[in-house]
Amino acid sequence: MPANLATFVIVGVIFGSLAGLSAFYIAYAEHRQRMRAPTERSPEQLAARTAIVTFLFFFLASCALPWILQAL
Repeated sequence: MPANLATFVIVGVIFGSLAGLSAFYIAYAEHRQRMRAPTERSPEQLAARTAIVTFLFFFLASCALPWILQAL
């Protein structure tokens, strides 16, 4: 286990949160503008799902980065 994994976890939380918030804002604006049918999910739910996936991607990528850099 890399010694500086905690640093990468902190960076992943910070940048993952920023990326998630940005994704939520962009997705919410797009879904709110383009939704026509009332039977579809609400824009908030769709944007929240997008934000969660974005956060997880950035967080997991930053957690894997120490092993990737170590292998180089």
